[in-house]
Amino acid sequence: MAKTFLNILAEEWALLFRHKGIVLILIGAPIFYSLFYPLPYQAAVVTEVSVWVSDADQTLASRRLVERLDAAPQLAVVRVTPTDAGRANALRDGEVQAYLDIPAGMQADLERGQSVTVAYGGSASNFLVYGTAARTMAQAIRAESDDWAERYRIEMLGNAVQAQARAEPLQLALTPLFNSDLSYLQYLVPGVYLFLVQQVLMLATGMHWGAQRERGDRSRPVRRFIAQTLIYGLHGMALVVYLFRWALPLEGVWPTLTGGQLLNFGTPFVLSAIWLGMVVSRPMQRMETPLLWLLPLSVPLLLLTGISWPAFAMADWVLPLADWLPATQAARTLLATAFMGVEASAGMAWLVAAFYGGLAITLRCVPGRDSAPALRPSTGETRA
Repeated sequence: MAKTFLNILAEEWALLFRHKGIVLILIGAPIFYSLFYPLPYQAAVVTEVSVWVSDADQTLASRRLVERLDAAPQLAVVRVTPTDAGRANALRDGEVQAYLDIPAGMQADLERGQSVTVAYGGSASNFLVYGTAARTMAQAIRAESDDWAERYRIEMLGNAVQAQARAEPLQLALTPLFNSDLSYLQYLVPGVYLFLVQQVLMLATGMHWGAQRERGDRSRPVRRFIAQTLIYGLHGMALVVYLFRWALPLEGVWPTLTGGQLLNFGTPFVLSAIWLGMVVSRPMQRMETPLLWLLPLSVPLLLLTGISWPAFAMADWVLPLADWLPATQAARTLLATAFMGVEASAGMAWLVAAFYGGLAITLRCVPGRDSAPALRPSTGETRA
């Protein structure tokens, strides 16, 4: 008697709960890490942070300040323009990470002994980038301010207000665009939670495939593909909702996401993680094999996502690999919307999901070594 789709769905669901390892990966790991994640990373020094300088003064003093900024190894002045036209797009697209506004009349005000405020803005979506840029700019501007203040040392016995201005003629106004308190928790934990969902789904789908190969039951691959996608897709979305609606607020982090936005960005992320897990596990023949491969690769994959280290600071040859990781796309869209107020598009995330989905179902339908005898079941299976 031919099996209906509901019969196959019930079989796939039952197989999942026959193996303690799969259940532990799907349920135990996310709960454990969401409650006890230890934040293992430490701050490092980032160099060559790209800076856009809007120089409305166009004087010797402003050019000297720009040269001082560019001379710092932590900064790289990539554009100097009289206005800020186009700067918002450059910041949004990641072409620059910080900017400095030099007001018109700066040199004239400094020569008159008046205080001048230069405004700095930067994306604090990555605490390493923001912290490096803010600290280095403050040091450069303070050094320039000391040079001007030295000229007025002998005049500081006059008017108290003017004396204070001349003692520190250049002042810095910092304007972070996200994570204004530079919280390590607010920056890193949401991204690592997304990576956790990716790894959990890839491991579970890989172990599920290994269990099927051990049992020798690989008939009706298309229906089983759809059934597994449905089962793990619902579980993956439940994990995303749990982490962003309960676990993060429990840590004091409050994403500004509507339910529709969470569904819009979370769905392609979950699907691409499931289908990528199916792709990489296709050659594997044992339930334990995904653990042997994917667990050791977790740290390199995390680094590739750009969560713990900014993408622009990576080697050029690894960037194409990073772009095709589900967690990378989720970090760029879901986190940007949840914490930075960016109107991100899920188009690239859906493209990645479609690519892995097409590849996964194709590989599932290719016979390969499926004609080999069924392997002895793993010891982790619980008899029904």
